[in-house]
Amino acid sequence: MPDTTAILVAAIVGVLLLGLSLLLRVGSRAQDLPPGPETTPILGNSMQFPRTFPYLRFSQWAEEYGEIISLKIFNSDIVVLSSPEAIKGVLDKQGIHTGNRAHSIILERGIGAMFAFSDMDTDLWRKGRKAIHPLVTPTSIDRHLPIHQIEGLQLLGDILDNPKDTYYHIRRATASILTSLVYGHRSLGYRGTRIEKFYQMVELMNITSDPNAHPPVDLIPILRYVPARWAPWKTICDRLHAIRRELYGTLLSEVEQGMATGTAPDCLIADLLRDRDSLDMTMDEIDTTGATIMDAGSETSSSYLQNFVLMLANHPNFQRHAQREIDRVIGTDRLPNIEDFDKLPYVQALIQELHRFRPLLPMALPHVATQDVIYKAYRIPKGSTIFMNIWGIYHNPDLFDDPGTFNPERYLASRFGVKADVDTSSFKDDYVFGAGRRACPGKDMANRTIALYTMYLLWAFDFSKDGSDCSDLSLDQYAKPGFELAPLLFTLSIKPRDVHRESLIRRSLQLEGLAS
Repeated sequence: MPDTTAILVAAIVGVLLLGLSLLLRVGSRAQDLPPGPETTPILGNSMQFPRTFPYLRFSQWAEEYGEIISLKIFNSDIVVLSSPEAIKGVLDKQGIHTGNRAHSIILERGIGAMFAFSDMDTDLWRKGRKAIHPLVTPTSIDRHLPIHQIEGLQLLGDILDNPKDTYYHIRRATASILTSLVYGHRSLGYRGTRIEKFYQMVELMNITSDPNAHPPVDLIPILRYVPARWAPWKTICDRLHAIRRELYGTLLSEVEQGMATGTAPDCLIADLLRDRDSLDMTMDEIDTTGATIMDAGSETSSSYLQNFVLMLANHPNFQRHAQREIDRVIGTDRLPNIEDFDKLPYVQALIQELHRFRPLLPMALPHVATQDVIYKAYRIPKGSTIFMNIWGIYHNPDLFDDPGTFNPERYLASRFGVKADVDTSSFKDDYVFGAGRRACPGKDMANRTIALYTMYLLWAFDFSKDGSDCSDLSLDQYAKPGFELAPLLFTLSIKPRDVHRESLIRRSLQLEGLAS
């Protein structure tokens, strides 16, 4: 008769060995996954994951391991795409399986449900995309051009009156465009207004979305149950949620009140409230739609224009070249209009080069695979988080001559600014707006704002450094939390190009009733 004690011991040992074997597999990279840095049992690549400017490390790994790499964070998979071919093959061609967004317990506590972060098979995502479509059609963008012009004209006047606050003037103008379009509400100033509160909320969102600022709640979900007194992230999220509820709730309520009294402004939210039944939208979904547009559009356009004036101050030779082109096409007796833009190839090249040199979202917003996806010889597992390494593409010396140097003339030599022998069949002009089925639907509106305001600023002012320590384009100037490569507060020396232009701006402000 067998020794039952020996059998029991053997069974326990077997179970322990099996458990240990399974545990040691955690953090290991399967053979068919894309290559990447060596993993450590259980931890995977957790200790190697960069805490600051992760796209720089991603780009170094791309040089070593190729256009597609994988990282293991415990038992989770991260895949980084660092070539136009990989982005096209994974996100564009297989977008139906790579179009979901990464979920964040922390971010969802702070902002609630947002269709921009929802899965593609949800009603919220489908209704949200349908609801904003009328705002971003070419016809609608043309119809709303006067709003862009009014805010741009006030921007010029604000800079004339107080050039040291240009950082905030740009914030006001870009946010006021969207509050006008979405809620029918203009903001005449920045300090003490809803626009200032909006950017306070944006700063909290950036902190909330920074994975290095909080414990790994998404990887270890039990951490969500830690009491708030021991989890500072909960306090930050709750503060963010309260500001959002007050800000967007008030804007929505004002439109509702206008609907009740027949004084509602012409705006998207009023249209959604009127068509609520046919759109089958709840009030929460309408509120979320307005909030999503504000969140997605205001800071990105603002950050680009802030980067633009920083670039002009740091590259006076390019500034002068662009101004000569502006003067040749537009002259000095009128403000630029949007029709001028197609006649300004050098100005267009400046914009393209700035998108390349300091892409606003250097890793875009992460995607998630809803099933196993195959790219070349590699498997991207279901549930993988997928990053577009836009920085790595735009700073790849195999693609661009001297990529660390700002040089708009590369875009005069070729459409994509690349070396002559580079295959551009997979290239796109607009990586900064994402790829696949989650590409930004508002990119045409954003490009309209950028084109018009770029011309306004070049036509009106000379920009130069003022001797401060915060007026360059070094990455130290972008050391803030969040996904966006937005500059920290800066000041510049800004002067009107001549008395005639200043006088024309002031007369235009008076005609529009904007003079202070």
